Amino acid sequence: MYIHRPLLVVTANRQRLHEHFERIDRNDDGTISRAELIRQLREDAQLSELLQLPRHVGDDERAEFETLFQGMDHDDDRQITSDEFVGFLSEHS
Repeated sequence: MYIHRPLLVVTANRQRLHEHFERIDRNDDGTISRAELIRQLREDAQLSELLQLPRHVGDDERAEFETLFQGMDHDDDRQITSDEFVGFLSEHS
């Protein structure tokens, strides 16, 4: 069976995004909180690059962080699900 090359790239990219999500979701509840995301940004330069956010989110970076977080949080429940995370980054990367 032949699989079109772009499909393989999209599938690999989505898998990589799911792996990022799992690393960020420290308490394994299936969602990412603001605190979890900020903690992981400090430790993960690759995530910082992926999200185009600084590794340290202080007062000066808070607006940029909030814009991204709220953009990913489609249902406004103050948490990001795997589908929200992967869907948002698949569309914006």
